[in-house]
Amino acid sequence: MTLSAHTAIVLLLIVIILVGDLIWIGTDPRPRSERLRRKISLTYPRVTLALLPQIMSGLFFPWPDWYGNKLVVPLGAAIFAAGFVLAVWARFAMGSRWNPPEQHTEGRQDGLVTGGPFTRSRNPIYLGSLLITIGFGLAVRSYFFFAVILLYWSFRKNVVVEEVLLEKAFGTEYLAYKNRVPRFW
Repeated sequence: MTLSAHTAIVLLLIVIILVGDLIWIGTDPRPRSERLRRKISLTYPRVTLALLPQIMSGLFFPWPDWYGNKLVVPLGAAIFAAGFVLAVWARFAMGSRWNPPEQHTEGRQDGLVTGGPFTRSRNPIYLGSLLITIGFGLAVRSYFFFAVILLYWSFRKNVVVEEVLLEKAFGTEYLAYKNRVPRFW
């Protein structure tokens, strides 16, 4: 059985997503007991779930072949790669200060993370996740590529809650950061 180039692209991107899931789980700084008791981080797994209709569309009924695909597929792959790198870079930049969405742990989050990707976006993990979803949809020529809108609204809800928590915890320092750096880009 020979794989088409398109099917190979879909499978490669799925493998990269699974590697991302392993990175996400493996870099959770919370003790194992705390991870089991409290809400787990569904940011990256939520992206994986949002990709399922795109995977099905890409494998079984992708956009028809046309001249523009020669540009759309590589563009999508580049957007996907940029989002993956951004999300993982932001996760490592947060280090032990990382917390699941909509939570604030005073002992661990003892200061704002404002370096690395956080100099350009207050939420680079969410931004990277959105880019992953957009890029994946384009690269696999999925009809469900617009599902990113639902993911955006889900992330936006988290961000609003997180902004309130950060403002309470860091006061004027966070307000100055918020005025200086955009929410997503």
